[in-house]
Amino acid sequence: MSSGQDYYRLGQLIIKPNIGEFEKNGESLHLDPILMDMLVHLIKAAPAAITSEELLNTFWKNVVVEESTIHRRISQLRKALGDNARNPIYIATIPKHGYRVIAEISPWNENKKTLDSDLGNPEVGHQSDLIAKRITRVKADGLKRSSDVADEVSIRSDTGRKYNYDIIGMLVFIALLTLWQGQITSQKNAGTIGSPGLNEQSVNNNPSNLKTPSELTRKQHSIAVLPFVNMSDDKDYFADGLGEELLNLLSNISGLKVTGRTSSFAFKGRNEDLRKIGDQLNVTTILEGSVRRSGNRLRITTQLINVEDGFHLWSETYDREMTDVFAIQDEIAAKIVSALHIKLEVPIPLRGLPTTNMEAYQLFLQGKALTAVNKVFEAVEVVEKAVKLDPEFADAHETLAWLNGLIPAWGLGTAEEYIPRVIGHAKAALVIDSERVLAKLLLAVYNNKLPYEELLKLLEAAVAAQPQNSYARMGSMVVLIRLGYFEDALRVIDAAIVQDPLYFNLYYQRALALEGLNRQEESRKTFLFWADKFGFFQNRNLFALAALHSSDTPLARDLVNDYSGKSGEDAEAVFTFLERLMDPATRVDALDDPMRLTYLGENTRLLTLELLQDVQFWPEFEDRATRGDIGDLFSDLMSRKPSWVLNDSRFRAHAESVGAVEHWRHHKLPDFCDGSFESWICELHDDR
Repeated sequence: MSSGQDYYRLGQLIIKPNIGEFEKNGESLHLDPILMDMLVHLIKAAPAAITSEELLNTFWKNVVVEESTIHRRISQLRKALGDNARNPIYIATIPKHGYRVIAEISPWNENKKTLDSDLGNPEVGHQSDLIAKRITRVKADGLKRSSDVADEVSIRSDTGRKYNYDIIGMLVFIALLTLWQGQITSQKNAGTIGSPGLNEQSVNNNPSNLKTPSELTRKQHSIAVLPFVNMSDDKDYFADGLGEELLNLLSNISGLKVTGRTSSFAFKGRNEDLRKIGDQLNVTTILEGSVRRSGNRLRITTQLINVEDGFHLWSETYDREMTDVFAIQDEIAAKIVSALHIKLEVPIPLRGLPTTNMEAYQLFLQGKALTAVNKVFEAVEVVEKAVKLDPEFADAHETLAWLNGLIPAWGLGTAEEYIPRVIGHAKAALVIDSERVLAKLLLAVYNNKLPYEELLKLLEAAVAAQPQNSYARMGSMVVLIRLGYFEDALRVIDAAIVQDPLYFNLYYQRALALEGLNRQEESRKTFLFWADKFGFFQNRNLFALAALHSSDTPLARDLVNDYSGKSGEDAEAVFTFLERLMDPATRVDALDDPMRLTYLGENTRLLTLELLQDVQFWPEFEDRATRGDIGDLFSDLMSRKPSWVLNDSRFRAHAESVGAVEHWRHHKLPDFCDGSFESWICELHDDR
């Protein structure tokens, strides 16, 4: 087996670390990356036990966490695998020592498929018709991706699914701390149907009430770029990077709708019927291909497939030198435009030469791949090497600015150490290319206290620069929700969901916008849909706590029972814990109880106090506000509108400190100032 393709049989499970999944009873299930890393660590150590201290030093080396974090993560891992501490099948607790794997372990080989011809064979390189016939076959049971074709003709093989990665969207997570901390994660199994707005079959269970694909996209020129298959002996980063670069290039073509990276890459390593993929991604065509490298030679095989009937619209194989990779990308884009008969209003924007140093370019792609699996420090080291090889590589400087911003945002380093590096690399990128949108945005946010009006303009420019990019839209929707502009946010969110239907963090923002518009039932269903995609079943208990506070015990019981069914936790134990939280006499002890992390999740102490209208909320609120760690809570408060918080002078002081009051005074007031909510905020126009 090649590196990166090491699979394991663990008892009755098949563990696939590189795609973040395991198979159980024939079903592919997603596993959170940190849990997968811990599981692999335990598997490799077996039959020896691993201490809690070793796990802390391995996975939280640069982060201060309590030992209870280990217990919670092991508990989450057991639940995901269908294991339990009392009668363990896979992972046993060794009292006063740690944990060890007790199930039988053996290697698992997925029989990787490869081309049988040599890279340098000119006969193969120019037989487009033959390649088209050999790549994909139409079968009676549906059109399959080319991994379903016989070994000797297939171009597909199992490859790994990476974390969501995109520069501008991640900037929003960094600069504004907008999303729930730690929720930047890989997408759930793309084959899970029932997601809002994904297909016509799911519309009856659609909490977002989105239009179906036939209403929205079928008459458009639309395409999804699936991850290219790596046919070489090295890692996937070059093949992944090529697919992503093509996706970004195609997105700049007027008249072509391009599915976002998150949704397209969710199908990496999966053998799915192309018609089903097209239906889930709301596209009429799919581009797939493979990459093989040998020394300085490069073979790229591509094919454009019509989703409706499975026929090839175009296919070609490129046998070139590595230095031709950028020209190949331009040629592929031109061929797709020709095959789809797209009438261009402006010429196709050429890829150009981001660098003439191929070693620097490969290091750059490797750095992006490392970031996609949360290896930020390693990514910085690799991309820094790219910059040393080519100091004029603007893409690399811009990416280094972003990566150095990630480190303090994720609590892995101090702002004092890393923000100057953000500013330095952003400036360097702009010296090389003054039109770099991300670099402008990074520099503006980190070098100045940017007014909301200017921030929204920069984010709009980011969306215009990368129209297919749902992450770019994420920044706009987050700021709009924070300012209370829920209708505007909802329009942005719905457009993003149509573009990138499997980017599930969009549904978290949609739940907030719906809550802000007082559409509580839709909001709750959408929020739980999002939470389930990441295995955050504890959110049901937060809703149950809110129901108890509103004296709706039957609803609370239903939510707890639902949580119990999904998590395996005892429903009565959970309900008893929630009752302890409800009682002021036992609330403090319950908040400090380690079971709070199990039943409610991380970072829920302040939210719990707010839900229960406990005055202990304020000291912790002010502490987080002082540390600048309140962005996600601010958005949540604006959407739920708890009067006892929003109308308190301490909230007003914070709103003034972040520039929200100034913006409201001179621009539009929040949507809830329509007479449905009484607040000092709604009187700001009268203050002028």
